[in-house]
Amino acid sequence: MSILGERIKDLRLKKNLKQDEIAEMLGMKRSNFSSYETGRTIPPSNILSELATILGTSTDYLLGKTSNPLPIYFDINDSIRYFLKLITSDHPSSSKIQSDLWDSLDRMSTKHSQYNTIKINMLSSDKFDQLADAIVFIEDQKFKSDILLELKTIAHKYYLWDDPSGHLETKINSDPFANEKEFLSKIDLSDEELLAQFKLTVDGRDLTVKEIKKLLAFLRMERNLDLD
Repeated sequence: MSILGERIKDLRLKKNLKQDEIAEMLGMKRSNFSSYETGRTIPPSNILSELATILGTSTDYLLGKTSNPLPIYFDINDSIRYFLKLITSDHPSSSKIQSDLWDSLDRMSTKHSQYNTIKINMLSSDKFDQLADAIVFIEDQKFKSDILLELKTIAHKYYLWDDPSGHLETKINSDPFANEKEFLSKIDLSDEELLAQFKLTVDGRDLTVKEIKKLLAFLRMERNLDLD
């Protein structure tokens, strides 16, 4: 299979599209489209351009001229919409991806004082357009840059997107328990100080103050037993 065929198939599968669905969009038989994926034939320039639009990429990416799948005309708002759409599509790890997405949006919106604006649009995962609009209409460019980085990190983590720069690889392969280790290193702080510094979640659900205090009591007891 050629790089063209591989990339067409990869992007098609990520968009959960069948061969006959794309063939219909292109006005051709499924067998003709299939030949593009297998590398038996190369699509003419007009079909290649249409195919890139359907798959949300550029012809340069399909042809292997660049490792960046984003269309060259994408600005930050287009990129946010692209990655939001990418990671909210059906996927075997959809529940984990959605949990990561909500955690990231919650963290970034709080950090940038955009909590109320975003929280309203986090009520259900099927409101993609409303959520995307809420983010891109915010004028704070630093907020949008941070959100885009979070979206890229999630997409890369679940193999939905390959980072052409390689920068995210280091971030994702860093110590996955860094936050937990930092928390345990500060276990001697008071409950109130720990509650102020850390947000604890289990299976995507925030722990209540009562649950956190029980957890802290247990961890401290375990540590004392180890010391004995």
